[in-house]
Amino acid sequence: DFRSFADVFGGEDIFENLGFSRIFEEIFGFGPRTQAKKATAYGQDIHLDLEISLEEAFSGIKKEIELKKMVVCPKCRGQGGESLKKCPVCQGRGYEQERRQSFLGVLLRQKVCSHCQGRGEQPENLCSHCRGQGRIKEIKTIRIDIPAGIDNEQTLKLSGQGEAAPFAGEAGDLFMTIHLKPHQHFKRRGDDIFYNLSLNFTQAALGDKIEIPALDGQLKLKIPAGIQPGEIIRLKSRGMSRLSDRGRGALLIKVQVVVPKKLSREQRRLVEELSNTL
Repeated sequence: DFRSFADVFGGEDIFENLGFSRIFEEIFGFGPRTQAKKATAYGQDIHLDLEISLEEAFSGIKKEIELKKMVVCPKCRGQGGESLKKCPVCQGRGYEQERRQSFLGVLLRQKVCSHCQGRGEQPENLCSHCRGQGRIKEIKTIRIDIPAGIDNEQTLKLSGQGEAAPFAGEAGDLFMTIHLKPHQHFKRRGDDIFYNLSLNFTQAALGDKIEIPALDGQLKLKIPAGIQPGEIIRLKSRGMSRLSDRGRGALLIKVQVVVPKKLSREQRRLVEELSNTL
Protein backbone atom coordinates (compact mmCIF):
# COMPACT_ATOMS: atom_id res chain seq x y z
CA ASP A 1 0.00 0.00 0.00
CA PHE A 2 1.82 3.11 -1.26
CA ARG A 3 -0.37 5.33 0.92
CA SER A 4 1.74 4.24 3.91
CA PHE A 5 4.63 6.17 2.35
CA ALA A 6 2.80 9.38 3.23
CA ASP A 7 2.37 8.36 6.87
CA VAL A 8 6.06 7.49 7.27
CA PHE A 9 7.52 10.54 5.54
CA GLY A 10 5.38 13.43 6.60
CA GLY A 11 1.66 12.88 6.66
CA GLU A 12 -1.11 13.22 4.11
CA ASP A 13 0.37 16.25 2.33
CA ILE A 14 3.69 14.61 1.43
CA PHE A 15 2.39 13.63 -2.03
CA GLU A 16 1.38 17.20 -2.78
CA ASN A 17 4.53 18.73 -1.29
CA LEU A 18 6.86 16.51 -3.31
CA GLY A 19 4.77 16.63 -6.47
CA PHE A 20 4.00 12.90 -6.37
CA SER A 21 0.23 13.19 -6.20
CA ARG A 22 -0.34 13.52 -9.92
CA ILE A 23 2.25 10.82 -10.71
CA PHE A 24 0.60 8.29 -8.41
CA GLU A 25 -2.85 9.18 -9.75
CA GLU A 26 -1.75 8.61 -13.35
CA ILE A 27 0.12 5.38 -12.68
CA PHE A 28 -1.91 3.72 -9.96
CA GLY A 29 -5.28 5.46 -10.20
CA PHE A 30 -5.38 7.01 -6.73
CA GLY A 31 -4.09 10.03 -4.86
CA PRO A 32 -3.29 10.52 -1.17
CA ARG A 33 -6.50 9.48 0.61
CA THR A 34 -8.78 11.44 -1.71
CA GLN A 35 -11.91 10.49 -3.58
CA ALA A 36 -11.82 10.73 -7.37
CA LYS A 37 -13.69 13.69 -8.75
CA LYS A 38 -16.16 13.60 -11.59
CA ALA A 39 -14.58 14.30 -14.95
CA THR A 40 -15.03 17.86 -16.22
CA ALA A 41 -15.74 18.15 -19.95
CA TYR A 42 -13.80 20.77 -21.88
CA GLY A 43 -14.44 22.02 -25.38
CA GLN A 44 -11.64 22.05 -27.92
CA ASP A 45 -9.69 25.21 -28.68
CA ILE A 46 -9.89 26.69 -32.17
CA HIS A 47 -6.85 28.17 -33.95
CA LEU A 48 -7.36 30.53 -36.90
CA ASP A 49 -5.32 32.95 -39.01
CA LEU A 50 -6.46 36.43 -40.04
CA GLU A 51 -4.75 38.76 -42.54
CA ILE A 52 -5.04 42.52 -42.13
CA SER A 53 -3.40 45.58 -43.67
CA LEU A 54 -0.69 47.67 -42.04
CA GLU A 55 -3.13 50.59 -41.81
CA GLU A 56 -5.62 48.38 -39.93
CA ALA A 57 -2.88 47.29 -37.54
CA PHE A 58 -1.91 50.94 -37.04
CA SER A 59 -5.38 52.20 -36.11
CA GLY A 60 -6.94 49.00 -34.76
CA ILE A 61 -10.08 47.50 -36.24
CA LYS A 62 -13.13 45.41 -35.38
CA LYS A 63 -13.64 42.34 -37.55
CA GLU A 64 -16.53 39.91 -37.79
CA ILE A 65 -16.00 36.35 -38.93
CA GLU A 66 -18.40 33.47 -39.45
CA LEU A 67 -17.27 30.26 -37.82
CA LYS A 68 -18.88 26.83 -37.93
CA LYS A 69 -18.35 25.22 -34.54
CA MET A 70 -19.96 23.20 -31.77
CA VAL A 71 -22.35 25.28 -29.63
CA VAL A 72 -24.52 24.47 -26.62
CA CYS A 73 -27.81 22.87 -27.67
CA PRO A 74 -30.50 25.55 -27.26
CA LYS A 75 -33.26 23.01 -26.64
CA CYS A 76 -31.77 21.10 -23.70
CA ARG A 77 -29.25 23.80 -22.69
CA GLY A 78 -26.39 21.35 -22.87
CA GLN A 79 -27.91 18.69 -20.58
CA GLY A 80 -28.53 16.18 -23.36
CA GLY A 81 -32.14 15.61 -22.33
CA GLU A 82 -34.60 15.69 -19.44
CA SER A 83 -34.99 14.02 -16.05
CA LEU A 84 -31.35 13.43 -15.10
CA LYS A 85 -30.73 10.29 -13.07
CA LYS A 86 -27.73 8.62 -11.49
CA CYS A 87 -25.58 6.60 -13.90
CA PRO A 88 -26.25 2.88 -13.29
CA VAL A 89 -22.67 1.90 -14.18
CA CYS A 90 -20.63 4.23 -11.95
CA GLN A 91 -23.41 4.99 -9.44
CA GLY A 92 -22.95 8.71 -9.85
CA ARG A 93 -19.21 8.74 -9.16
CA GLY A 94 -18.23 9.57 -12.73
CA TYR A 95 -15.49 6.94 -12.79
CA GLU A 96 -15.05 3.18 -12.90
CA GLN A 97 -12.47 1.02 -11.18
CA GLU A 98 -10.31 -1.23 -13.28
CA ARG A 99 -8.30 -4.13 -11.82
CA ARG A 100 -4.88 -4.79 -13.30
CA GLN A 101 -2.36 -7.51 -12.62
CA SER A 102 1.27 -6.36 -12.50
CA PHE A 103 4.58 -7.41 -10.98
CA LEU A 104 3.52 -5.46 -7.88
CA GLY A 105 0.31 -7.45 -7.57
CA VAL A 106 -3.26 -6.40 -8.27
CA LEU A 107 -3.63 -2.66 -8.88
CA LEU A 108 -6.86 -0.75 -8.90
CA ARG A 109 -7.03 2.02 -11.47
CA GLN A 110 -9.78 4.58 -11.83
CA LYS A 111 -10.92 5.70 -15.28
CA VAL A 112 -13.67 7.92 -16.62
CA CYS A 113 -16.97 6.11 -16.84
CA SER A 114 -17.53 5.00 -20.42
CA HIS A 115 -21.29 4.98 -19.96
CA CYS A 116 -21.84 8.57 -18.82
CA GLN A 117 -18.46 10.06 -19.92
CA GLY A 118 -17.70 11.15 -16.38
CA ARG A 119 -20.90 13.07 -15.69
CA GLY A 120 -22.18 10.67 -13.06
CA GLU A 121 -25.71 11.11 -14.39
CA GLN A 122 -27.75 10.57 -17.54
CA PRO A 123 -31.04 11.93 -18.90
CA GLU A 124 -33.96 9.51 -19.02
CA ASN A 125 -35.29 11.21 -22.16
CA LEU A 126 -32.65 12.13 -24.73
CA CYS A 127 -32.90 15.50 -26.47
CA SER A 128 -34.11 15.02 -30.05
CA HIS A 129 -32.25 18.13 -31.24
CA CYS A 130 -28.74 17.11 -30.20
CA ARG A 131 -29.39 13.36 -29.73
CA GLY A 132 -28.19 13.47 -26.14
CA GLN A 133 -24.84 15.15 -26.85
CA GLY A 134 -25.74 18.52 -25.34
CA ARG A 135 -24.26 20.42 -28.31
CA ILE A 136 -24.79 20.91 -32.02
CA LYS A 137 -22.84 22.24 -35.02
CA GLU A 138 -23.81 25.78 -35.96
CA ILE A 139 -22.47 28.85 -37.78
CA LYS A 140 -21.72 31.70 -35.37
CA THR A 141 -20.70 35.29 -36.05
CA ILE A 142 -17.77 36.25 -33.84
CA ARG A 143 -16.59 39.81 -33.33
CA ILE A 144 -12.86 40.36 -32.93
CA ASP A 145 -11.40 43.59 -31.54
CA ILE A 146 -7.91 44.00 -32.97
CA PRO A 147 -5.95 46.58 -30.93
CA ALA A 148 -3.92 49.36 -32.52
CA GLY A 149 -0.24 48.43 -32.75
CA ILE A 150 -0.66 44.66 -33.05
CA ASP A 151 2.37 43.04 -34.67
CA ASN A 152 2.75 40.38 -37.33
CA GLU A 153 2.10 36.81 -36.10
CA GLN A 154 0.82 38.05 -32.77
CA THR A 155 -2.00 35.91 -31.35
CA LEU A 156 -5.21 37.10 -29.73
CA LYS A 157 -7.06 34.88 -27.26
CA LEU A 158 -10.86 34.97 -27.09
CA SER A 159 -11.83 33.05 -23.97
CA GLY A 160 -14.85 30.78 -24.28
CA GLN A 161 -15.18 31.30 -28.05
CA GLY A 162 -13.91 27.84 -28.99
CA GLU A 163 -15.89 24.61 -29.27
CA ALA A 164 -18.67 24.06 -26.74
CA ALA A 165 -17.98 21.22 -24.33
CA PRO A 166 -20.27 18.19 -24.03
CA PHE A 167 -22.97 18.40 -21.36
CA ALA A 168 -22.58 22.11 -20.51
CA GLY A 169 -18.89 21.83 -19.61
CA GLU A 170 -16.32 24.59 -20.04
CA ALA A 171 -16.01 25.88 -23.60
CA GLY A 172 -12.66 26.05 -25.35
CA ASP A 173 -10.90 29.24 -26.43
CA LEU A 174 -10.40 30.83 -29.83
CA PHE A 175 -6.82 31.77 -30.76
CA MET A 176 -6.52 34.22 -33.67
CA THR A 177 -3.05 34.73 -35.18
CA ILE A 178 -2.71 38.04 -37.03
CA HIS A 179 -0.74 38.32 -40.26
CA LEU A 180 0.14 41.68 -41.85
CA LYS A 181 -0.10 42.06 -45.61
CA PRO A 182 2.98 43.39 -47.44
CA HIS A 183 2.70 47.16 -47.93
CA GLN A 184 3.31 49.13 -51.11
CA HIS A 185 5.42 51.83 -49.44
CA PHE A 186 6.37 50.81 -45.90
CA LYS A 187 8.26 48.12 -44.04
CA ARG A 188 7.72 47.60 -40.35
CA ARG A 189 10.39 46.80 -37.79
CA GLY A 190 8.92 46.74 -34.31
CA ASP A 191 7.24 50.10 -33.76
CA ASP A 192 9.27 51.86 -36.46
CA ILE A 193 8.25 52.29 -40.10
CA PHE A 194 10.80 52.45 -42.94
CA TYR A 195 10.20 54.35 -46.17
CA ASN A 196 12.47 54.66 -49.23
CA LEU A 197 12.41 58.18 -50.69
CA SER A 198 13.64 58.71 -54.23
CA LEU A 199 15.02 62.18 -55.08
CA ASN A 200 16.55 63.53 -58.24
CA PHE A 201 19.94 65.22 -58.24
CA THR A 202 18.47 68.73 -58.14
CA GLN A 203 16.28 67.99 -55.11
CA ALA A 204 19.19 66.43 -53.25
CA ALA A 205 21.57 69.29 -54.08
CA LEU A 206 19.24 72.26 -53.62
CA GLY A 207 16.71 70.87 -51.14
CA ASP A 208 12.96 70.77 -51.61
CA LYS A 209 9.55 70.67 -49.93
CA ILE A 210 7.54 67.56 -50.85
CA GLU A 211 4.67 65.37 -49.65
CA ILE A 212 5.16 61.73 -48.75
CA PRO A 213 2.65 59.05 -47.67
CA ALA A 214 2.22 58.25 -43.99
CA LEU A 215 0.05 55.75 -42.09
CA ASP A 216 -2.31 58.53 -41.05
CA GLY A 217 -2.39 60.50 -44.32
CA GLN A 218 -0.05 62.65 -46.39
CA LEU A 219 2.93 64.26 -44.65
CA LYS A 220 4.82 67.42 -45.65
CA LEU A 221 8.57 66.95 -45.58
CA LYS A 222 11.39 69.47 -45.95
CA ILE A 223 14.46 68.11 -47.72
CA PRO A 224 17.65 69.88 -46.57
CA ALA A 225 20.06 71.02 -49.30
CA GLY A 226 23.01 68.72 -49.84
CA ILE A 227 21.42 65.58 -48.44
CA GLN A 228 23.47 62.49 -49.24
CA PRO A 229 22.36 59.16 -50.74
CA GLY A 230 21.66 56.63 -47.99
CA GLU A 231 21.07 59.32 -45.37
CA ILE A 232 18.12 58.68 -43.06
CA ILE A 233 15.62 61.29 -41.92
CA ARG A 234 14.05 60.31 -38.60
CA LEU A 235 10.62 61.65 -37.69
CA LYS A 236 9.63 60.88 -34.10
CA SER A 237 6.10 59.73 -33.26
CA ARG A 238 5.17 59.25 -36.92
CA GLY A 239 5.57 55.48 -36.99
CA MET A 240 3.51 52.55 -35.73
CA SER A 241 1.17 52.68 -32.76
CA ARG A 242 2.53 51.01 -29.63
CA LEU A 243 0.51 48.51 -27.62
CA SER A 244 2.42 49.22 -24.42
CA ASP A 245 1.80 52.94 -23.86
CA ARG A 246 -0.35 54.06 -26.81
CA GLY A 247 2.55 56.11 -28.14
CA ARG A 248 4.09 55.77 -31.59
CA GLY A 249 7.38 54.68 -33.04
CA ALA A 250 9.42 56.63 -35.59
CA LEU A 251 9.15 57.05 -39.35
CA LEU A 252 12.59 56.43 -40.85
CA ILE A 253 13.02 57.87 -44.36
CA LYS A 254 15.97 56.57 -46.33
CA VAL A 255 17.09 58.86 -49.16
CA GLN A 256 17.90 57.48 -52.58
CA VAL A 257 19.21 59.76 -55.34
CA VAL A 258 17.99 58.64 -58.74
CA VAL A 259 20.50 59.11 -61.59
CA PRO A 260 18.87 59.36 -65.04
CA LYS A 261 19.97 56.72 -67.52
CA LYS A 262 19.58 59.02 -70.52
CA LEU A 263 20.14 62.76 -70.89
CA SER A 264 19.18 65.12 -73.66
CA ARG A 265 21.91 67.18 -75.33
CA GLU A 266 20.95 70.27 -73.37
CA GLN A 267 20.88 68.34 -70.08
CA ARG A 268 24.25 66.80 -70.83
CA ARG A 269 25.73 70.22 -71.63
CA LEU A 270 24.44 71.68 -68.36
CA VAL A 271 25.77 68.75 -66.30
CA GLU A 272 29.18 69.09 -67.95
CA GLU A 273 29.26 72.82 -67.20
CA LEU A 274 28.30 72.07 -63.62
CA SER A 275 31.03 69.45 -63.28
CA ASN A 276 33.65 72.01 -64.29
CA THR A 277 32.61 74.27 -61.39
CA LEU A 278 32.53 71.60 -58.67
